[in-house]
Order: sequence, then structure tokens, then C-alpha cells
Amino acid sequence: MTVTLFVAIASYSSACFCISSGIAVGAEQAAHLTSSGFREGKQPFQELHSHWKLPSSTTCNVLASLTLCMVGIRRRRRHVIHSAGCSALEARLTTQSTAMADFADSRKQQPQRLCGASTSAMLREKKRQLCILQRCSSSGAEKPEMTTLYTKAGSDGKSIGDCPFSHAVRMALSLKGVKYQVVPCTQDTKPQWLLDDVGGKMPCVYHEGSAHVETSEILKWIDCTFSGLSLSVPEDASDSLVNGFGIFKALAKYTKNVDPSKDEDLRVELQMAIAILRGHLAYNETERFLCGAEPTLADCQLLPVLYVLQNATAHFKGFSLDNFPRGDEVRDYYERGSMLPAFADNAYGKEACIAGWGAERDEK
Repeated sequence: MTVTLFVAIASYSSACFCISSGIAVGAEQAAHLTSSGFREGKQPFQELHSHWKLPSSTTCNVLASLTLCMVGIRRRRRHVIHSAGCSALEARLTTQSTAMADFADSRKQQPQRLCGASTSAMLREKKRQLCILQRCSSSGAEKPEMTTLYTKAGSDGKSIGDCPFSHAVRMALSLKGVKYQVVPCTQDTKPQWLLDDVGGKMPCVYHEGSAHVETSEILKWIDCTFSGLSLSVPEDASDSLVNGFGIFKALAKYTKNVDPSKDEDLRVELQMAIAILRGHLAYNETERFLCGAEPTLADCQLLPVLYVLQNATAHFKGFSLDNFPRGDEVRDYYERGSMLPAFADNAYGKEACIAGWGAERDEK
């Protein structure tokens, strides 16, 4: 029994020696690191945490042990750290004990928070996640019962934004006498089904369980699905007429351009496209619209483009149909078309048009 007791005491003494040696070495390294941290104006907790890559709770334990070690080291006048550094360390460790515990708790409660992330970025991310949750929570009841057009929202996120394609679709629906509702959407407020079914494309018309996208296809579907005035374009119509005489492409390039040195060439390109339209109208001078006495899908596509010309292009470039003399075929055609209730009642505001194209210019 005496031998057993002796062995136990010897083992205990050896363990204590190892532990004390380990603490002394750890304390020496920690003290050196922490003292340098004070000289550089850093916090000892953050210095140890970033240097050793320790969990917050472990770092707190190390610093707590370090506080005790510093007192013993100071009394034995060992040269682990400078006296001035030791005094500063003891004072700072004492005053920051509560802060260390709070920091450790916050690290546990916010595991995804990145060091140095800006508050604004975090708020934007939370807002985005909230929108996703809202979409998912109501996805089962989002698909409407009545015919619905999903379109770009204005800057306020609620009003109808600028989109000549949606304008064309609304014009066709009105000419057909279809009762429908409009749902303006931002990128964050698009219904989940819209994202899943058609990739979030707009304009999108949802009708009796089916979603329809791509403006030209929507217009054809409207004409075939709903009764009333036929909006079909004659089969022998030229490709130029079907494609809107290339006016939208030329108009978009000119209106979005922010390089003054390119303006003249781009304006000439737009004027040439308008000249082709003028030639078509002059050749069919007895007709009020592109394909006859009544508007067709071709008019539904072209008139909203000329609306952009009269508002956004006029605002940013000082060029519109008003630059042409009265009696000009294109100018007269637009005046006739703009008086149609199907066009005028569905046109988004001038300010929305300018704001939308202004945003496109800002991205250049």
C-alpha cells in the first residue's frame, strides 16, 4: 500500500510539472503575442483568436489562465514579457473580461456573420432572404384564377414600369376585349412559380393554367385564343414589316448610347429605319394602319416602340417624330395610333419611360 501511495504521489507530481510547464510555455507565447497586440493597438482576445484559430470559448479560457500566469510571472520577475507590457496586459484583461464573454456568445448566436461585412450588405441579404421566404410561403396560392399579365414594375416596385413589349401585349388584349389584371414585379417579388415555370421571363400572360412568354408568341396566342377583331398579319407581309422595320433595335442603340462621338452614326441608322416605315406607309397611303383600316399585331408591336421614341429618345437625345414636318407619313401614323383607346389607356407614364431608359444608360 505504501508503494502504491508513493507511485500515485509521484505520478501526480509529474503531471503537475507537465501541466505547469505547458502553461508556462503557452503563457510565454500568449504573453508575447498579446503584448505585441497592445503595442499595435489590437485587442488581446481578437489577436489570440485570429492567430491560434481557436474557438471563442477556448480563447476565453486561455486568457483567463493567462491572467493568473501573468501575476505569478510578475512576482517571480521572469523575463517573459516587458514589465510595462505586463502592467498594461493585466489592466486590459481585467476590464475586458465581460466583453470577451459577450463576444463569445455573439459568435455562437451568429455563426454566419463574416468579420468586416458591412451593415448595408447584411441588410440587403436579409431583405433578399425575406422575399424568397415570402414567395415560398405563398407559392401554393399564387397562380391566379383570371387572366393575368406579369410585367416589369416601376421604380416604386408597385406601379407599371417601362416596357414596350408589355405595352404591346396589353394593347392586343384590349383590342380583343379580354378582361385581365396586371401584376407589376421586381426581380425580388416575382412569384416562385414564375421563376420555376418560365425562368422569371416577363411579360408573361397566365391563362387557365398555362403561362405564355415571348412577346411575338404571346401576341399570336392572343389572336388565336380570343374571339373578336382579328389581329392577324397578312401571310404575304414582308419580313421587314413583321420585324417592325428594325426600328426598335436602332432606337435602343441610339437612346442607350452615352458616347457623343457615336451619336451621329446611330441617329442616321435610326432615321434610315424610320425611312423604310415611311416608304411602306406612303405606298399604302389609303390605309390608316400598317396592314389596312384596322390595327393588327404589327401595329401592336410598332406603336409602343414609337412611344419610346417620343418620350425617352426625345428626352435624352432631343430627337423624336416631332422633328419631322406635319403631314409626314410616320408622324401622322403615330398620331392616329396614339388616339386608339387600346393604346392610350395602356401606356405607362412618360416619367416611367424616361426613368427606365435612364437606368439602362447608367449601366453603360
